[in-house]
Amino acid sequence: MWLRFNFILFLWMFAFSVKGQNHAEFLPSDEIFCNPERGFYTQMSTLASDWDMLSAYSLSVYSDLHTPYSSGFQTCNSLILRMVILDGFQESPLPESVMESLESDFNLAREYGVKLILRFAYIDEVLGPTVEDPNALYGDSNLDNVLLHMGQLADVIEENVDVIALMQLGFIGAYGEGYYTDYFGSPGDDGFLSDEDWALRSLVLDSLLSVLPEDRMVQVRTPQMKQKFIHGPSAPTTSSTMDSAYAYSGVNEARIGFHIDCMLSSWDDYGTYNDLGHSGQPYASADTTHLRPYLRDESKFVVVGGETCYDGYNPQNNCSETDGGQVQLELEQMHVSFLNSTYNNDVNNDWVEGGCIDEINRRLGYRFELLNASMVYNPDASSMAEISFSIQNVGFAAPFNPREVEVVLRATDGSEIVHFDVNSDPRTWNPGEVVQVTQHLDVEALPSGVYECLLFLKDPHMSVSSHPKYAIRIASYLGSGEDVWDDTLGMNRLGIVLTKGLGSCHADINQDGIVGVDDLLLLLSDFGCQESCVNDIDDDLVVTVTDLLMILGAFGADCPMVD
Repeated sequence: MWLRFNFILFLWMFAFSVKGQNHAEFLPSDEIFCNPERGFYTQMSTLASDWDMLSAYSLSVYSDLHTPYSSGFQTCNSLILRMVILDGFQESPLPESVMESLESDFNLAREYGVKLILRFAYIDEVLGPTVEDPNALYGDSNLDNVLLHMGQLADVIEENVDVIALMQLGFIGAYGEGYYTDYFGSPGDDGFLSDEDWALRSLVLDSLLSVLPEDRMVQVRTPQMKQKFIHGPSAPTTSSTMDSAYAYSGVNEARIGFHIDCMLSSWDDYGTYNDLGHSGQPYASADTTHLRPYLRDESKFVVVGGETCYDGYNPQNNCSETDGGQVQLELEQMHVSFLNSTYNNDVNNDWVEGGCIDEINRRLGYRFELLNASMVYNPDASSMAEISFSIQNVGFAAPFNPREVEVVLRATDGSEIVHFDVNSDPRTWNPGEVVQVTQHLDVEALPSGVYECLLFLKDPHMSVSSHPKYAIRIASYLGSGEDVWDDTLGMNRLGIVLTKGLGSCHADINQDGIVGVDDLLLLLSDFGCQESCVNDIDDDLVVTVTDLLMILGAFGADCPMVD
């Protein structure tokens, strides 16, 4: 009896603290799940001369929890690195079949809720000069042909940008990584790049940025590539980073990110942080002193991802919890959004043994947790309702592509669903920060009823905006222990309701003229009822927390007496 009295007293005190509003608190989830444009990816390559189509079976496996090849961990892939090798077309236009095959790939990706990281290259191995044949070529293509191919690809890229997460510069050199090349200066042979080499590379980057719609980014392989593009061929490694005012503005500087394809493999990540010189400085050397901080600062606002490659860099590429390990610190400082799930698993599997693989799985890219949410609505004073929520990003990075935010009011009887835009940009929900979002909703035209409130972090492209796999899932539980995620709608439950037009007296169950403890006890006696519910306040055929919140929100209201 005493415990029951204390519980009722607590609810009574809580009711007065939330009169005119309702409030929810959340618990964090440690579940590993897919979210768009982040996490571990799978690489799927094809030759243009013998196209290996994406398969429905593979995408169905990869987009769900699975164990990647040669790995000791489970993950799921919302990203596929689609590497297209334009073999045999180094001196000729692309046949129409290449664009048709790309179209088929995009359509299948859209069906299975994944996005592509797109890279084109002409060779997928390191060829070139040898002792036996010092004049042998690497096998990539010249500037004119590269630009011709970009022009041919422009339409299919623009028409399918909804399922392109980003592009990588590609085209130049082996694997499209810009190093072993016949036409753009080969630092492996010459020891540096000339002003002309940098100018040619910048033309390729500028053309790709022009082909790709401005809401998408292009990753380059090294920090110097961006510095030379922005500041000119003689730009030093001390070149300034992007002004934060340009972030997400659509200008070229704000659209160039980085793919670090030998992450945590050596002190300079196998040339990632090399100063490749220019005509006035004909030598190359590593400069981690300036280029690592440059990439770190740029990565706050542009996309960074890549892969591990060499396992010998120990203990640095081990879990941060181990002696000398730095992996989580590195991923955090470089704001890494994605990593290859199958290469190099000699490195990745060390994170299984070290106990940090689950943390990395969860924190690659963004990971949002709700802290609390509240709704204030007084129909006697205003037609506006005020909704607020606090959200924190515990990931390594923020989202890098545009993302719309909506509050959705869904009638508990299923009769209405209404969307309200929220003036907030998830790209600015930075890692390690708590963001408070408040939005006023004009509910004057809303039909009478009880509405559940949901948070919808939707893809802005209409073609995929209603697909749940393209919406962001929040890593939180309601106070009841129920997951906030509605996988049918692709929305997140906020645990609060808005009641319109029913009046406080709808909660006066015993009709004694006041919403009080007796009504609360009647509701609790019927709690969990699922049919023929006497005390179902919101008329949705079940007695749930929604009904409890209605009583608490109306607690103390005076109502007409019913004899």
